[in-house]
Amino acid sequence: MSRCNLPNLILNHISLYSTLTTGSRHHKEIKEDVSRILRWYYKKPVLFTMCAGNELFFVSLYLIKWDHTPIYTLLPKSVLASSFFIEYFPHSFRYLTLAHFLAFLTGPISLGKNIVNVVQAWKASKVLVGVDLRERALAEAKAKQ
Repeated sequence: MSRCNLPNLILNHISLYSTLTTGSRHHKEIKEDVSRILRWYYKKPVLFTMCAGNELFFVSLYLIKWDHTPIYTLLPKSVLASSFFIEYFPHSFRYLTLAHFLAFLTGPISLGKNIVNVVQAWKASKVLVGVDLRERALAEAKAKQ
């Protein structure tokens, strides 16, 4: 398992534990008063995009290690030989690979997913604290009787 995905696993575990502790049916059921961010995140198109983007980001990081073929070499030879390409194609892009480009596109999505994971863990932790305080109050009330 990637060390980069370990926080994701831990934060999801906290969320699932919170769900089980409160007796909720599913961790994706978000009440309106809990979090607008999580309600938005658990809409199917958003959730799919975030998860796919996160996975593609880690795939692209792996490919960066092994793929050293610049994107421009995939262009037809007629484009490469054109004076426009030679004159206006930025020199810094000559070493850009498809993996770099994919990482550049999916990096913000991965960052967004990790931010949502932190929000999810924060909300789940608050729920667990509430459960713990309620159980302590009940235990103190029983002890006084």
